[in-house]
Amino acid sequence: MFSCFSKTTLIFLLLVSTTHAFANNECKIVLSSGTQQSAAVRNLVQKDAYKQWLLWEQKANLHNYEKPTTTINISLVKVSEEDLHVIKTEDAPENLVNLFKANGGDILWAKHPYNTNPRVPFKDFPEETSLPVYMTSSRSLALDGTLRGFTIKLATDYPHGPNGEYQPSKVDTNDDVDSALIHSTHVKTVDGAFGSDPKLIILGEVMTISSRVSGIGMVVRDVRATDDGNYYLPAFSIPYVGREIAKISRVPFEEFFGEHYATLLGEAKARLLLRYGLQMFSPNPQNMLIQLNRNLKPTGKLVFRDISDAYLVDVVAKGLGYNKQIERDVAIKYPPQKVIRPDWSNSSWRFDEAGDKSVDSATIQQWGQLHDQAYVNYINKNLGLNISVDTRGAPQDFLNTVYQALASDIGQVKLAQFRQRLETRELERQQTTPSNSAASF
Repeated sequence: MFSCFSKTTLIFLLLVSTTHAFANNECKIVLSSGTQQSAAVRNLVQKDAYKQWLLWEQKANLHNYEKPTTTINISLVKVSEEDLHVIKTEDAPENLVNLFKANGGDILWAKHPYNTNPRVPFKDFPEETSLPVYMTSSRSLALDGTLRGFTIKLATDYPHGPNGEYQPSKVDTNDDVDSALIHSTHVKTVDGAFGSDPKLIILGEVMTISSRVSGIGMVVRDVRATDDGNYYLPAFSIPYVGREIAKISRVPFEEFFGEHYATLLGEAKARLLLRYGLQMFSPNPQNMLIQLNRNLKPTGKLVFRDISDAYLVDVVAKGLGYNKQIERDVAIKYPPQKVIRPDWSNSSWRFDEAGDKSVDSATIQQWGQLHDQAYVNYINKNLGLNISVDTRGAPQDFLNTVYQALASDIGQVKLAQFRQRLETRELERQQTTPSNSAASF
């Protein structure tokens, strides 16, 4: 397999075989473009929901973060296979892997078009060929054509173009490279044992290419789950297009996104915690997508992307029995955290900086209380605990209370029982729909 790569360079990350892709997010059949849409909806969105997601990424954003709506070309440069680590999952499609192969066994390295930092490896290598991509709201770039449904995150100090913000920290992709496939594997393993979550979709990574010297590299993410015919609204776009979307449902903006973002997100973070033992280190609204149907009505599902940004929470991972995953994270210097951190302030980042479309501080605060309460309510309901907290106070006060409850003897017992219930439910499902499953944590 993949003879263009030498065995000393190509490191295969062989995932546990399972019929479940990332939260059952295998590439799906796109809903019929003939699905009836109202005139009001047609005036707001394109028929191609995936391209509409890109358009929101590019334009429904902070002015300084706006991107072109057409493709741009990025350079692919030829690098010796001896200088790189290439790691892929078993479900990375062959045409994706082939994209980064060069003649003679060398590898094609993608360069971000706006990077100026010499720390990024192979910056001055001559272009071998080029690749058309769409820009997103971040440093990630969306592939198209036969590779539609994949994005690549590249190191750059100017993710928003030469006139955008200087962000030298975006050069350091080392942590993303190190943790991306480890955490994606963990998610797949858990879903193989528990079945897919009915409300949570996680977009995982399938390939990394990095410098052997610096560790800086690129991460390829599988976003095909968002190409299923539904619309996916990036949460950072709420101030810019949210009022029109709420109007479609004839619900006030504040009430609509209080329920379909703040409350939905609070519960989704608790689901992430109790299923996988994970929490996102910086749950920026850029990494949350709200699923809407063809008529822009919320379906009740939320998408998390950039799972490489997540950490295990020590007491939850232990309670769920994820001992092997704890060891893996420690080995890549991603030690489990000793704190509960849903962090609403980060998830509403810059909602109040959208000019005349800004969300007022009172609404942001109200949404924050809904978010925090939904988080605690989900934990209480599913673990059978009775954690009493005041979400109107200092966030760290109630989060400490939640952490201590999960760390307690009864909390650890409840976590183990929760895992057992999910495993039992999935085994019962498999008795009527046979499938292969493995749960090596």
